[in-house]
Amino acid sequence: LVTADLLLRLGTQPHRRTATMLRDLLIKAVCEQVEGLVYQRVAGRKVNHDRLVALSLAPRHATALIENFFGATRHTMAFRAVQASLRNNHRQEIFRGLLIEVDLPEPFDGRIVLARRDEPPRDDIAWEPPPGDVIDLKGHPAFQRLFQVCSDNPEAAERLLTEALKTALVRLDEQLDGAVFRAGFASGCLLLTVPLEHAVLEIPSNAPGPLDPSGDAHRLLKITNLPIRIIDTLH
Repeated sequence: LVTADLLLRLGTQPHRRTATMLRDLLIKAVCEQVEGLVYQRVAGRKVNHDRLVALSLAPRHATALIENFFGATRHTMAFRAVQASLRNNHRQEIFRGLLIEVDLPEPFDGRIVLARRDEPPRDDIAWEPPPGDVIDLKGHPAFQRLFQVCSDNPEAAERLLTEALKTALVRLDEQLDGAVFRAGFASGCLLLTVPLEHAVLEIPSNAPGPLDPSGDAHRLLKITNLPIRIIDTLH
């Protein structure tokens, strides 16, 4: 329906206006496709990005533009996702992507960070060190190849990181087309940062030439489904 509606309008609307219509229609279509999904353009502090910096999941920054909030509750577990653009003192963008919080069903103590083994070298000045010490979790070779676990509560980390959750995180990595996401746990939440080439609602086909509403719709639905996949695994 989104594609058909747009195709009827392409011959009469300027390209920029058509792309704006596409964005609005995509939001409506995705919210109808994902049960209970709520969208707000102005996100405020619905996700605590300071907590992500403290866990070494996002870099220290001077300014943060936070917008495009998506949220829902699935299997009694709520998630919140926002688009973030983080900039340093020189106004350089040092992170663009999603910040995600998923409320876990049971409380836990301590902080846990999954440090990426395949991550390029980072500027240590811009990043907080991971909390606690490196711990050795047995089993799941694919998970071990991707992540090094750091925690100030090793017992909680062993209980929380079940084989099913490890599998879900490995599969999430496979589905992100090379985007190196980071994950951690604190304050009863699973926390994720997912770098993106394009902003969540920056329509890639918004450029001179033919629009691709079908491709844009699939991309947006894939992004909003990221926390849902994790929840379905944890449930």
